[in-house]
Amino acid sequence: MFGFREVPAPFPIARWLVTGNGLMLHLVKGRSLPVDNTKWDHIAIAWGPMEETIATLDAKKIAWSDIQGRHVPQIRPDGVKQIFVRDPDGYWIEINDSLKNR
Repeated sequence: MFGFREVPAPFPIARWLVTGNGLMLHLVKGRSLPVDNTKWDHIAIAWGPMEETIATLDAKKIAWSDIQGRHVPQIRPDGVKQIFVRDPDGYWIEINDSLKNR
């Protein structure tokens, strides 16, 4: 969805993704216990226009919500729109449109 470029990882249970600006995201599978966290425990990804992001998530049938669990984007005090999704292990990921302010 985000268009990250995958690069070789040193072990087979991992995927390494280049996210841009010299940053990488390392994903490792194998978690056997469920994640016990709230939306306050999350990583955030600044992405493109929120309407396009939501359309992509809806087309792929990926559940998303605001921080209270409603199916609407949340608008922060600085005007940035944000939504939350869960990764396959249950970790929360915030997707926001803060790049529009740069």
